[in-house]
Amino acid sequence: MEPLITTATGREIISRPKKFEWVALIALILAATALRFFRLDAQDIWGDEAFSIFLSGQPLAQIIAGGADTHPPLYPVLLFVWLRLVGDPSASSGAFATRALSALIGILIVPLIFILGKRIATARVAWFAAILATVSPLLIYYSQETRMYELVTVLALGSTILVLGIFPREVGSGGAEGQGREGASLSFAPVPIRYFVYFGITSLAMYTHYSAFYVWLAQNVFVAWLWVKSAVLLRHSSLRGAADQGQGVKRTVVESQPDAAQQGAQATKQSPTSNFQLPTSNFQFPISNWFLLQLTLITSYVPWIIVQSGFLSAISSARFDEWSARGVELIFGKTALAFSAGLTLE
Repeated sequence: MEPLITTATGREIISRPKKFEWVALIALILAATALRFFRLDAQDIWGDEAFSIFLSGQPLAQIIAGGADTHPPLYPVLLFVWLRLVGDPSASSGAFATRALSALIGILIVPLIFILGKRIATARVAWFAAILATVSPLLIYYSQETRMYELVTVLALGSTILVLGIFPREVGSGGAEGQGREGASLSFAPVPIRYFVYFGITSLAMYTHYSAFYVWLAQNVFVAWLWVKSAVLLRHSSLRGAADQGQGVKRTVVESQPDAAQQGAQATKQSPTSNFQLPTSNFQFPISNWFLLQLTLITSYVPWIIVQSGFLSAISSARFDEWSARGVELIFGKTALAFSAGLTLE
């Protein structure tokens, strides 16, 4: 629960620390807005931006038909709508007007990365990440470009936050997320709602840029780790319970609960990532639901794969000797290198 203060009239208001957090976050968002809109039209529209504007100027049916662009169609469709709102991109304010869409999208990264930081770590880490996102030259650069990169970043962050909401989080008396208290209860999100929202946002990310699949893969690795961890803990709990019963161990509720001093000592030792501590009894990990959700995601992407298969095959054949296992290895190898150590190691 959020920290509250009760006034003399019985009215509850948000405490000063929470108010300060909101004020500071709004200040960061305003700073991010200023940095992304500063000299937004200082440079002329360049090749890839011009192609995005050209494609989004075509009839909507042609944009989503496939074969016109290497990338999926969500950003061109969004830009199609945006251009109808801001007017002719060839006007004197064309560069500013068309790039403003990416700038507005890029601003959303700051609050999203703050939320993600609080979910997986501590408030200090969340603030540090939000400040870095605000002043990041890379994020500012792509916020000032009429391309899809900021959109896929925002959608990937939203998708990852939802993954953390689908699975159990530790909730205790230590705060809204219950960090820092061992043995706290576990809170589950309303599964159908979170699943549907996750499916929608992740699908949009995949239909924005192919790099979203790397985020999707990382999410599944994380869920697999949770699944294995829950199985190990459940097995350990079962064995310990059987041993206790065999020895005739009896414990009262008072004896099994640590006192306030012990809870405080445990709080100092608990890892900041304890949000993902799993239960050790009477719990079934929703792996089947997650598997069906991922299968539905892949199925929803099949139409685009069918539409683009011929076009992408022709593109890859132009870059490599043939569309073969070696070509696939080069494509994914170069992409993995770009997203890890960097292309400077080539």
